[in-house]
Amino acid sequence: TRIRRGLPFALSWWAFTFPSGALAIASGIAAKVSGVAAIRIFYSGVMVFLLVIWLVVFVLTVRGLVSRKLLLPAH
Repeated sequence: TRIRRGLPFALSWWAFTFPSGALAIASGIAAKVSGVAAIRIFYSGVMVFLLVIWLVVFVLTVRGLVSRKLLLPAH
């Protein structure tokens, strides 16, 4: 089934990174404005999460381009 295999990779996966990026920006601003240590720690965790997500999507994008499967029609 499709659920077992997961969501097949496509360029649209980059859209998953945008909400994480918005959270990182917002928490970074909140940490800077408030000076609260807990928000700074949260911001650090969000940044690590965002970098991991970016790295995974980037690697899958490069792999798809090298294999030439990324730009093929889905059907």
